[in-house]
Amino acid sequence: MPQFFIDRPFESGGEVKITGRDAHHIIDVLRLKAGDWLVLSDGKGRSFKSEVISVASRRIRTIIKEEVRRKAASEPPTLAFAVIKHDRSEWIIQKAVELGCRHIIPFYCRRTIPKFRSDKNKRWQEIALEAAKQSGLPFIPQVDQPADFDKLCSLFPDYEKTILLWEGEDRTDLKSLVCGLKSKVLLIIGPEGGFDEQEIGRAKTCGAATVSLGQQILRVETAAITALAIVQYELGNLSV
Repeated sequence: MPQFFIDRPFESGGEVKITGRDAHHIIDVLRLKAGDWLVLSDGKGRSFKSEVISVASRRIRTIIKEEVRRKAASEPPTLAFAVIKHDRSEWIIQKAVELGCRHIIPFYCRRTIPKFRSDKNKRWQEIALEAAKQSGLPFIPQVDQPADFDKLCSLFPDYEKTILLWEGEDRTDLKSLVCGLKSKVLLIIGPEGGFDEQEIGRAKTCGAATVSLGQQILRVETAAITALAIVQYELGNLSV
C-alpha cells in the first residue's frame, strides 16, 4: 500500500486533501481511483490507512479510516558515512532509509575524494524522503549537511555507543559490541582509502569503539549497508 506524508494534523474519521507532486504521483503514476487505499503518515511515527474518495485534476480527497499500529522497536542507529563519488552516496542514503535509518550524517575526512556541491544535500534529502515513502517508514528521515571529522567526533557524547568500522581492528566484531544495546547508536563508515591513524586515535579519545566486519575488504557502500543491517537486526528492528 503506497505511503505519503502529510504535514498537518489529522485523525481517524477526518478528511485529508492531497495536492501537488504527491497528487500527480497518485493520479498519473499509481493511477489510484475512488475506492483505492493508501497510507498517510505524519512523519513522526504515526500512520493511517486511508481510502480515496475522489480524484480530480491535481487534487485527491481521502478519508482516514484507522491507525496502522506498529510494534515498538528500538531507536535505529544514526549512520555516518564518508562521502563517496556521485550516485554511490545516493545509493547508501536510499538503502539506509529502506532499512529504517532516520538520521544520516555524511562527513569528510583526510582520504575522502569528492568535493561537496551545495545542491547535493537537497537531492539527498529528496532521495531519503522517497525511500521512506516507498518502504513505509513512518518518519521523515533527516540527511545532515556534510560535516568534517572533528565535527563528527564532537557528536559522540549524544549517543549511548559510537561504533566505527575499521579494517585495522582484529579483536572486536560488530555483533559482540551491539549485543545488549537498546538505543542511541552512532555507526561510522570510513572512506575508500580508510581512516588514517590520527583519525582513529582521535575517534577513540572521543569515545568511539572500533570494530571489524571480518577479513573481506568491503567497499564503502557495501560496508555501510551490511553494518546497518547487522545493527538493526541485533536491536530487534528487523523482527516481524
